[in-house]
Amino acid sequence: MALNGSISGGIPAMRAALETYGPAPGGRQMLQWELEAAQAAIASGVYMVFRNTASKQECTRVGPNSLCFCGHTLAHHRQPDG
Repeated sequence: MALNGSISGGIPAMRAALETYGPAPGGRQMLQWELEAAQAAIASGVYMVFRNTASKQECTRVGPNSLCFCGHTLAHHRQPDG
């Protein structure tokens, strides 16, 4: 089940792992939040992501249910002016 750096080889390996072990805990909820964030970005024209400052890589979209560092959701904060 080695991926060997190939996307085409990775898909069957991921499918086999999913069938063997099941989805990751919280995976379904994470995908739902990603969908909500994508829909919010389309509706508002504002696309936000969390970014790792060390690696400069984007982590995940920020949407209405994303938690801020203060513990509140984005929806509880003032929305950016359009």
